[in-house]
Amino acid sequence: MIDRWTPIVLQAQAQDPIATQQLIEEFTNLIHSAVASFRPQRDLRADLVQESYLGFLRAIHSYDPTLGFSFAAHAKSQTRAAVWHFLRVKKRTRLREEICFDDIAPPALSADFSRLEWREMLATLSDREALAVERLFKDGCSMSELARLEGVHPDTARTWKKRALQKLKAQLCRS
Repeated sequence: MIDRWTPIVLQAQAQDPIATQQLIEEFTNLIHSAVASFRPQRDLRADLVQESYLGFLRAIHSYDPTLGFSFAAHAKSQTRAAVWHFLRVKKRTRLREEICFDDIAPPALSADFSRLEWREMLATLSDREALAVERLFKDGCSMSELARLEGVHPDTARTWKKRALQKLKAQLCRS
């Protein structure tokens, strides 16, 4: 489906900065509405606007008029997806930082917990369990990312995590 934006998008895909700038100016409201629809906290708004612009630029370069949908629909989808992805990653990272020890140890124990003790406890886990804990809590991977990286089913990765956390919790309760 060729809409009125298709020729300009094709020029922008051919690295025409004027066409890209024209699209950005025409779709500024769409870019900002992608952010507003999530009702972000004030401190996140600038980051989300940047992510929305990046999503819009990706939309320009990934648009294929032969697929039969308008550029405006594609751009709206891509900008919202970019904002949503940023928020998911940010939330996942923040939650992991907050619950890294909350899942494993009671608050009284985690206050006195040192890096050396943490390494000693990880050494008692199997290689896969230690890998799961490291990738999930230290590197910030999701369960599906861990499964994909290790070439296993997501349920297998969940089992690794579950066993590791059970072993760590049992060790902490014994000490």
